[in-house]
Amino acid sequence: MVSVLQDLVPWGYTVIQSVQELRHPVLDVFFKFITVFGDKEAYLTVLPIVYWCIDAKVGRRLFLLILTSLGLNSFLKYTFTIPRPDASKVTRLVIEQSPSFPSGHAQGTSTLWGYLATQWAKLWFRIAVVALILLVGMSRIYLGAHFPQDVLGGWLLTLTVVGLFLWLEPKVLPHLQGLPWWGQCLIAVLLPIAPFVITPSKTLAMIVGAFMGFGIGISLERRFVRFDSSGTTKQRLLRLFGLIVLVVVWLGSKPVLSGNHILRIIRYVLVGMTVSYVIPVLFIRLGWAQKEDSKTS
Repeated sequence: MVSVLQDLVPWGYTVIQSVQELRHPVLDVFFKFITVFGDKEAYLTVLPIVYWCIDAKVGRRLFLLILTSLGLNSFLKYTFTIPRPDASKVTRLVIEQSPSFPSGHAQGTSTLWGYLATQWAKLWFRIAVVALILLVGMSRIYLGAHFPQDVLGGWLLTLTVVGLFLWLEPKVLPHLQGLPWWGQCLIAVLLPIAPFVITPSKTLAMIVGAFMGFGIGISLERRFVRFDSSGTTKQRLLRLFGLIVLVVVWLGSKPVLSGNHILRIIRYVLVGMTVSYVIPVLFIRLGWAQKEDSKTS
């Protein structure tokens, strides 16, 4: 596989150079903006909003799916270790430190928005999703951050991961729900350890910690809280203030919990638990949400 990817590098340079012949200051700004949809800050915004304000059931599944997809992406990056496009051959408008294949931006955005498109069947939404996925993929080539084969590989992995998730979820989920909450927590902790041990990296430490924290938080939330994401428009809008709490935890923990991989895992365990458990509890206590069992008809 590595030899195939290396053989594609000359073709990749040709494509990037052809695309960058179209460079214009307006396009530079546009594609720098579009590529932000694949940054971790975008996930830290969109995923909680779906979970807290729109549909908690979809949000729970989306969190686990995107973390699994990005975890696989990071694992493959550090397995293949294909270098990024050389700045002496193309113009690199963004600086990335991780290996090149597959593109995390292409895979992450297509996983997130592609899954939402399977859950929300509005035609306009699906058209917008396809446009966004294509534009983010194009942005990675235009900005000189990725070869085209990186983007295509990310999209192919998305089709595989999302397809498997949609097929396996109804078969596996009932068994997981039948486990005691502590058993679910144990799975959330043990499941992501193996890929991290094989290819430890800064990015994978973040994803592993978030997976552990979100998994533990969801297990506790389902057992002790049962947060309901429905409510009035005012209640849903008030929950957006949860993003402030999340940012405080995310940024506030960085100076203390970022010195090594283990500390980084702990940091994102806190972030994951804050999203999935702490903030939903806060919403209920503030009267901005209610428990599923206490809903009135």
